[in-house]
Amino acid sequence: MRHVARPSLPLPARSGPGVRRLVATLGAAFLGVTALGPPAGAAPVPDGEDTTDGSPPVVLPDSASADAGPAPDQGGTIGSVGGSPTFHLSDSPTGATSRQVIFGRAGDEVYIADTDGNGTDEMIVRRGAEFHVSGSGGSAVTAHRFVYGRAGDEVFFGDWDGDGGDTPAVRRGNTFLVRNSNSAGFATLSFDYGRVGDEVHVGDYDADGLDTIAIRRGIQIHVRNTLTSGPASVQWPYGRATDSVLVGDTDGDGTDTFQVRRGSTVHVSDSHGQVHADRSFTYAAAYDVTFLGDWDGNGTDTVGARSADRSTWGRCAPLSLGQSRYDTGLTGRVSMAVAETWSTSWATFTVCERVPGSEAYRERWSTSARIGANGTARPGQPAAWHTYRTPTGAYSVTESFGLYDPGTALDHRILTPYSRWGGTPGVNYNRYYDAATPSLANTMPDENMWRLAHTRGGDYRQGAVVNYNRPPDSAVREGMGYAIFLHANPVATAGCIAIPEHLVSRYLRETEPGDTMLLGVRGHLFG
Repeated sequence: MRHVARPSLPLPARSGPGVRRLVATLGAAFLGVTALGPPAGAAPVPDGEDTTDGSPPVVLPDSASADAGPAPDQGGTIGSVGGSPTFHLSDSPTGATSRQVIFGRAGDEVYIADTDGNGTDEMIVRRGAEFHVSGSGGSAVTAHRFVYGRAGDEVFFGDWDGDGGDTPAVRRGNTFLVRNSNSAGFATLSFDYGRVGDEVHVGDYDADGLDTIAIRRGIQIHVRNTLTSGPASVQWPYGRATDSVLVGDTDGDGTDTFQVRRGSTVHVSDSHGQVHADRSFTYAAAYDVTFLGDWDGNGTDTVGARSADRSTWGRCAPLSLGQSRYDTGLTGRVSMAVAETWSTSWATFTVCERVPGSEAYRERWSTSARIGANGTARPGQPAAWHTYRTPTGAYSVTESFGLYDPGTALDHRILTPYSRWGGTPGVNYNRYYDAATPSLANTMPDENMWRLAHTRGGDYRQGAVVNYNRPPDSAVREGMGYAIFLHANPVATAGCIAIPEHLVSRYLRETEPGDTMLLGVRGHLFG
């Protein structure tokens, strides 16, 4: 694509020189280790396609129902299903004098690319495996359609062969399958790079007229300047893990560079390896998705925005509008257990997923939940079993437990007859430990987790640890409460959040380490 392109405290309310092309690749930031390459033993193509027998990898049009379903939200999309069909495009480096274009439908996945090689970028909407390409410069008319890949593939556009036109590549696992034409058929080449879950950005990072792959993990950017497997050509830290990243040639020198967006402010850097921005400007609302493209064919990428589709926000609207009194950290998911009064033991549990490229959150799923039998503790008051109240605040989630692993990225512990959670003052307070002997006895104030997994309700068959009154969010204060979990068996609790077991398992499968849990009473949490 050449240029494309925790303890939370309450917050105040708050390329060839003649060819210009872009693919803006936006996605949620994934935290992880920084070494490149697939994890040991990982299958490079997890959907079952065999690319090791010497035959060329095949990417066929999608007709199998097994491949149906929404595409992943990371990848090359502009806001994925979180945006409206309204786009605001600016030809100014400061975002001034924007014009409005309507293309596609609310909920379409959108990409930015120059598919015809004329130097002006177009918008592409994706529905399943079908791509609809607009006219140049943000025209609202569909100029071309084609089918490629499968409905669940991650897709990226770039000029892989230097002919001036952007074409698709799909990623399956850590394998990229590249095609050099906008049509269905065989992949032209394939290679492995990075790891499953890496945030991918496409650009011409060395001004040679060819687009290649960069990946981002936390604040580390790893650029490789060839479409081959191997180590990064260059890497450096930039921005914050929660920043949205834009890639484009913002000064017209033929090299794509990385820009970061925080709130409504875009911080622009014109070269690689910088730790400070060259300039900044504001554009659009924080809950809109921004991207870069060359809308007038002058060889320089400028800003655009996709208006938020508020219909997807649901119960997550207060987060999208910045109304939370607690800092949720702009993590990939914020899960909320919200009660209507301080005394009720009923709450609504909602999983909110961040819209890639913005500070908006959309509702992924929601269910009725039970919390402390005596309701919710006010800020600063003790919580848990001796008060039978659920704490108030925003806390990280980094580990989980259960009788089996549902397939979670959290640090998951399989329970045994030795498994305990400490409630006795001392070294084990509010932490897991293994008892000296196995037992099914009631060991309160230490919790016998094995016993609670085998009771009739099976509370601890699956659970996630909420980092209330414990690291990494805070130091432990004895007497303030312990063992705050999201667990199975939705009945009134001693302070935990309880939902059906299959939904706990779903939560564990979808959650990344460091995601946020927001707990409390609606009137206190938002305003």
